[in-house]
Amino acid sequence: DLGIRASDTTAIWFVQFIGHGIHLVDYYENYGEGMAHYSAMLNQKGYTYGAHYLPPDVSTRMQGVEISNRLDVMRRLRNEPCIPVERHRVSERINATRDIVPKCKFDQKTRVGVEALNHYQKKRNVILSTEVKPVFMSEPLHDWASNGADAFGLIGIVYRYIPVGGQVLGYTGAYPDMFIDENEYETEDLLGVR
Repeated sequence: DLGIRASDTTAIWFVQFIGHGIHLVDYYENYGEGMAHYSAMLNQKGYTYGAHYLPPDVSTRMQGVEISNRLDVMRRLRNEPCIPVERHRVSERINATRDIVPKCKFDQKTRVGVEALNHYQKKRNVILSTEVKPVFMSEPLHDWASNGADAFGLIGIVYRYIPVGGQVLGYTGAYPDMFIDENEYETEDLLGVR
């Protein structure tokens, strides 16, 4: 997740799709840096990249510069394909995340990202909640964990819908309408991911 707002973090998961398994090998987050910083960091990691899957906000137009958006910047900085993920509902990303968690193997270098997944939660409705009976909204709380969790959710979207190595890995049925809200999620679905 790019974390375009000044208060947001840019979160990057390093992923290997192996067969139908998902190996999370590393995680990086930072804020207040430009795309050149993140490209240099990718080089410093020393990994071989097949592609970079980027969130929908990568195509947001930038004003006052020659290059029209962050996707253009990344494509100029990187030799590997930079693939923007289509806009989708939060509920679709969360459901895709639920589907991939059992297929994931997390290396130790992903500890901070896993902490973000474990902390990701719904926003509390302060008007309807009581101390005894909390009421939650359908959207997630935007806090320190949300960018890391949202970036992980993009892995689920890629796994479900986007060809990796010429094949869609995780979804073999008819594609549902990604723009219809489905089930809400429970924070407990991500607890204990290690």
